[in-house]
Amino acid sequence: MSRVVDGLWVAAAADGFGTVDSDEEFLIEGIVRTLLDRPSQNHVPLAHPALADAVASDAERAASVYVFDASAVHVAESIMAKAERSASMWGLFRPPADLSLFDFPHPFGDGEFGRVGVLVKKADGPNEVQLDIITLFKGRVRACAVLDVGPSQSGSGFDLTYTWAAEWLNSMSADDAEGVLNWFAGIVVGLSIFLSIGGATVSERRPLRRVQSRIARRLPAAPCVYSFNSVRLNFPNGGIGRNRRVTFEGRTGVRRHEVRTHLREITLKSGDRVLRWIAAHWRGNARLGVVVKERNVTTRSAKGPA
Repeated sequence: MSRVVDGLWVAAAADGFGTVDSDEEFLIEGIVRTLLDRPSQNHVPLAHPALADAVASDAERAASVYVFDASAVHVAESIMAKAERSASMWGLFRPPADLSLFDFPHPFGDGEFGRVGVLVKKADGPNEVQLDIITLFKGRVRACAVLDVGPSQSGSGFDLTYTWAAEWLNSMSADDAEGVLNWFAGIVVGLSIFLSIGGATVSERRPLRRVQSRIARRLPAAPCVYSFNSVRLNFPNGGIGRNRRVTFEGRTGVRRHEVRTHLREITLKSGDRVLRWIAAHWRGNARLGVVVKERNVTTRSAKGPA
């Protein structure tokens, strides 16, 4: 059995996919447990606002989901080609949240494409992460490796520490296995840098319908709603904006939602402008509702396929 959230795949049980190693199964199931179950509908009114506290607590512990297309992977490869030559690029590397799941395509053998899923865990250092990597190819999910990644002591590139690697990697030569894992790690780093430096426009989303004025007049307050929004982020863009905003008549404040790690330009009292990192955090009032997002990232036109 597998669980799918708008193109994101994760095996809920390894038995159906030919995995024979119990360590692989443990890693796959561990990643699954970090994901929220998607509600049956895009927006679900909660029976009582008190339930929102529990929903928000689960959402804040879960992994943020980012689904990248091939165009985003190509940009990440270009970023890493520069990062290998310039240590300054590592100053732009931060994971988008304390716990994120990256899903992106990968060309496996014979020109056929599969998917790679990487659980990105923030480590002690600001530029250090742990990566739990699984792959999907021809309907078969396999656990791959657990890596610790950080900037190289030499000043360029990154260092990998293998915490665990699947036995099936032994069927590859040492150079080939190392090359594959380095590519996976490099793409995660490149995509994280990509998210931090690019302006994103939400070009597609499914907003909650506003409560009509005539209905709002009859209700003491708009309902507390748990929303799952599949949004499309278009990169690059000159600024950060949204084409629509979900609002409620008769309510103040914003619903509980996640803010990803990003750079913000701040004007000091002296008049100087500086860039500051804003750490990933949750904000808003859960009693007004909870918003969970899956972000589909692309560099293509808003009219093109996601």
